[in-house]
Amino acid sequence: MFENLKIRQRLKKAFAIIVVISSIAGVLGALAMIVTMNRYQHALTNYGFSQGDIGKAMTVFTDVRSATRGIIGYNDPDLVDGLITTHDEKKQAFLEYWEVVGETVVSSKEKELYDQVNEQIQQYWELDQQAINTGKVDMEEKRMQAQELMQNQVAPLYNEIYDTMRELMNENVREGDSLSSILNIMGFIFLLIIVGVIVLAIIIATRMEHAISQGIAAPLDALAKRLETFAQGNLSDPFPTLNSKDEIADMIHSANEMAEKLSFVIADTGEVMSQMANGNYNITSKNPDMYQGDFEQLFLSIRNMKTQMVQTLRSIEESSRQLTWQMLPRIWQRALPSRQVP
Repeated sequence: MFENLKIRQRLKKAFAIIVVISSIAGVLGALAMIVTMNRYQHALTNYGFSQGDIGKAMTVFTDVRSATRGIIGYNDPDLVDGLITTHDEKKQAFLEYWEVVGETVVSSKEKELYDQVNEQIQQYWELDQQAINTGKVDMEEKRMQAQELMQNQVAPLYNEIYDTMRELMNENVREGDSLSSILNIMGFIFLLIIVGVIVLAIIIATRMEHAISQGIAAPLDALAKRLETFAQGNLSDPFPTLNSKDEIADMIHSANEMAEKLSFVIADTGEVMSQMANGNYNITSKNPDMYQGDFEQLFLSIRNMKTQMVQTLRSIEESSRQLTWQMLPRIWQRALPSRQVP
């Protein structure tokens, strides 16, 4: 995965992978929070608040019926007028609460129950108003008729409407509980996903750390051991090989070049010195270009030494020749008397 990358590039790539995986975990966490908050808001609005609105509607609906009973039951005009005002206020409050409930119904069952109440409530208001109009006058007979109307028609319809609203409340509670369970499951699933991504990031990070550290430490250890033997004079054994193209591979390549150059310089210098020791002063380096840097001084020293040796030998030869010419007359003088005839 990282064999052909430099160490710096390996580390950058590994860091980028970890950042991407961590970002994915962060994004999943953010999405989980957004989805959960959205569904929670949905549950709170359509079920939590809705249950409160349904309860309020049921309460004021009961108050409307109680006010109607008072209107047709009392004969005090002032009290009846007050109850009529209370009746109208409670009825208006019911209509407002019920309209809010209509905005929060979600399921088909809830809509069915809500529409059923709407159909029944119109009939109820008509009968309710009829009972009020009949029973609010100061006539016992009319009040009795109104009470009979309440008992025979309004009360059964009230109970039917109230039971439907109670069923709507129960359905709302069931839907809310179901959504709550779904939210819990979603939260658990998102938690598992996030934990899984984090664990995956840890596993990948651990493996990359192991791969990168081994890719750096192992060849460095091998190179260090080889350099120890190299420092002890072992120039022939090969240096460790790598398939990667990182800085360590460059170091090993440079060490190989150094070993090859040093081996050549030692062998070449030894050959030149050996030939000179045997009297061959015409010997020269096989590759003078290999003598670079400090090796150049060695090459120049050997060349200067060879030049001085040649000059010294020539000087000795010249001195020997001169000495021979100087000694030759004496030699002849000593040799000539021995050749005279007596």
